[in-house]
Amino acid sequence: MGLQVCQKEDAYHRALLIAPDNNKMCNLGICLMKQGRIAEAKETLRRVKPAAMDGPRGVDSHLKADERAQQMLRDLESEMMNKSGGDREM
Repeated sequence: MGLQVCQKEDAYHRALLIAPDNNKMCNLGICLMKQGRIAEAKETLRRVKPAAMDGPRGVDSHLKADERAQQMLRDLESEMMNKSGGDREM
């Protein structure tokens, strides 16, 4: 999985240089989360613009990807909090 994820990350970065849009930003955020790079993913997702400012494909072209990325981030943060909370109890 490691090489494939790195190749996807590189492809998203290149695509964003050519034609930035919210959908690519969301997918890059998901890719970073899959690598455990949560802080970078959060920063990437913060740069996603509101739907009204999205690219030529329409105002909601990124909403599914954004929803998926935000849910994944919440799940990972919850998992991290549960792990750190469990460590303190021992």
